[in-house]
Amino acid sequence: MLQKTSKKIKILLWCLLVLAALLIVAQILFSQKVKTAIAEQIPENISLQYGNLSTNVLLGKIQLEAVEIKNKSTLDSVRVKKLRISGLHYLPLVTKKAIQIDHLLLETPVGQFRKPAQDSLKKTAPKNKPQTLSIGKFTITEGQLTILKTEIDSVLLQLEKLDFSLSDFHFDPDTTQQKQPFTFGAYQLETQNLYADISPFEYLRLGKIQLDNEYGVIEDMVFRNKYSAEEFNTKITMERSHFNVSVDKIRLNQPDFLGTDIPKFHAPSIEVEHPVMEVYRNKLLPPNTIVKKLPNQMLREMEVDLKIDSILVSGGEVSFTKKTIPDVIPQKMILTDLNVRVKNLNNQNQGLVVVDSENKIMGDGLFTMNYTFDPQNTDNAFIVKSSVSNFHTKSINAFMRSTLDVEVDGTINQMFFTVDGNEWTSLGEMKMNYEDFTFTALKKDHVHVNKLKSSVANLLTKKGDRKADEDGFRHGQFHVERDRTKWIIFYIWDNMKTGMMHTMLGSGKER
Repeated sequence: MLQKTSKKIKILLWCLLVLAALLIVAQILFSQKVKTAIAEQIPENISLQYGNLSTNVLLGKIQLEAVEIKNKSTLDSVRVKKLRISGLHYLPLVTKKAIQIDHLLLETPVGQFRKPAQDSLKKTAPKNKPQTLSIGKFTITEGQLTILKTEIDSVLLQLEKLDFSLSDFHFDPDTTQQKQPFTFGAYQLETQNLYADISPFEYLRLGKIQLDNEYGVIEDMVFRNKYSAEEFNTKITMERSHFNVSVDKIRLNQPDFLGTDIPKFHAPSIEVEHPVMEVYRNKLLPPNTIVKKLPNQMLREMEVDLKIDSILVSGGEVSFTKKTIPDVIPQKMILTDLNVRVKNLNNQNQGLVVVDSENKIMGDGLFTMNYTFDPQNTDNAFIVKSSVSNFHTKSINAFMRSTLDVEVDGTINQMFFTVDGNEWTSLGEMKMNYEDFTFTALKKDHVHVNKLKSSVANLLTKKGDRKADEDGFRHGQFHVERDRTKWIIFYIWDNMKTGMMHTMLGSGKER
C-alpha cells in the first residue's frame, strides 16, 4: 500500500516538474516571441526603445517600462513610464489573428507631435489588411500632449494631466474606410490647462475639462487676442474685430460625439455661466469686403451633424467699442445682465431655430429679442421681434459722443419692432412711446455744440412728437438693403436705426 502511494506521489511530482518545465519554457518562449514581434513589427521609420520588459504567460501580461517611440522622419515622439497589456487572449490570436486583450494601460505618457501636412491627411488604402483589435478597457493616467506647428516649433495644441478611460473598444478592418471605423462603450476624460493656438491673433485656454457619456463640464474658458487692441491694429490691414471672451463654466448634458458619415455633436442641453465678451473694432481701417454668411447658411454648410435641444446662457455681459473718430478715445457700449435661450439648434432639417434673449443696456432699461430662422431656407430668411422698455438714453452718451459726435437725452418708455429679412433685404415695422427727446450734435473739435444741426434735429423730433396715436405711440415702417459685408448683428442694428429714424421723423401713422 505504501509502495502504491509512494508511486502516485512520484508520478504527481514528475507531472508537476514537467508542467513547471513547460511553463518555464512557455514563459521563455513567450518573452522571446514578444521581443521578436516588437522588433519585427515596428516600421523602419519608427524607433522603439524600452528599459525593461516583463511578461506572464499565464495571465497574458506584457509590461514595458521607460518606453520611448520616435518617428525618424517627423521627429514625433511618445515617452511612456509604463505600458502594460493584461489579459491577452491566445485563441483568437492563433486562430483568427485577432488581437483581444482585457486591459491596456499607458502610465504617464508624454506625446509631442507636429501638425501633419495637408497632403498626408488624405486617406490611402493600407498595404496589408490590419488586424481586428478588441480592448476591454483602455486607460491613460497623467498624460501630456503637445502638438507643434509644422513650419516652426511653436505650440498649436497642449494639454496637461490627461486621465482617460475607455471600455469595449473594437476595431474591425472591414470598416477601415468609414468615417468611424471603430466602436466603444463608456468613456471618461479629465484634463487640465488645455491651450490651443486658434489663429495668428487668437488663442483658447480651458482650465479644466471633465467629460463622459452622461455629463460634461468645462471651467475657466478664455478666448483671447494675443495682442492689445492698439498693437493689434498695427498688425492688420483691414477691419477685424479684437475679441476677448471668458466663460466661468459650461455644462453639457449627455453629449454624443459618435458620428458615422460626418462628425456629430448632439446634446439635450448646454448651460453657459457668466460669459463676458469684449469687442473692439477700428472703423478707420479699410473695410473687410468679404461677404458674411447669415446664421442659416453658416449652420447649413457645417460639416457636422448638429442637434442641441436647448442652450441656456446666464449672467452674461457684452461690450462694444468702435474707433470712428481719429483723435477721440472710443468709449464702450455695454450690454449687462445678458440671458439667452436657444431652442432646437440644428442643421439637419429638423425645424426652426429660436433664439430668445434679454439684457440691460449700460445697466438700464430692458432689451429683449426673439430671432427665428430655418437653417434649410436658401434665402436665409429670418424674423426678429424685439422690444426696449424704460430706457434712459443718457446712459449711452459717452459711447455716442466718442463714436458719432452726438449726444442724446430722453426716455424710451416702450419700443417694439419686427423685422422680416433675408440675404438681401428686410422689411420692418416699429412703434415707440418716448418723451423729452433732445439731440446735441458736436462740432469737428468734438467739444463744442453744432447749434444748427442740433436745432434741425430737435425741430424734426418735436414735430414728430405731435403725431403719436391715442396711446402715445408713434408708428414707422421701413425697408433696409443689407450690406452683405457685415455680420447679422449689424444687419439688425441697421434695421433698428432706420426704424427709429422713420418712426420719430416720419408720419407716425400705422399702416
